[in-house]
Amino acid sequence: EEIELEERTDFREGGMSAGSGLLIVGRYSNGGIIGAGALGEAGSNPLKIGKSASSQFLKELSSKMPLDSHLPDQLIPFLAIAHGTSIISCPSLSEHAKTNIETVKAFIKCDISVEEEEGKGCRITVKGIGLKK
Repeated sequence: EEIELEERTDFREGGMSAGSGLLIVGRYSNGGIIGAGALGEAGSNPLKIGKSASSQFLKELSSKMPLDSHLPDQLIPFLAIAHGTSIISCPSLSEHAKTNIETVKAFIKCDISVEEEEGKGCRITVKGIGLKK
């Protein structure tokens, strides 16, 4: 597979953080987007941050999943109020997603199940409540 690269640099003088970060975003030919990143404290080795971000990105890319590991936590509340059953797959379940699942279950009282299989990713099934106006 061919990968097109585009480099962007964003430097903000006097920002809220003295640290640094790197975000790598990939776009599939079908329009899908995945991403991965890493943060570093002030004085962190930029090569270490780059290796961490690229390693995470390659892990996400090689999973061939339609979602990266950071999107499910943002989708779960919407799936919980949607009509019917929704199933999403991702490479792994983030701590944010685990927390959001428990929070949504407490407030919305919907059924959410998670199946994780080592090396095969994660499948999240949400039975939405069909919220109406």
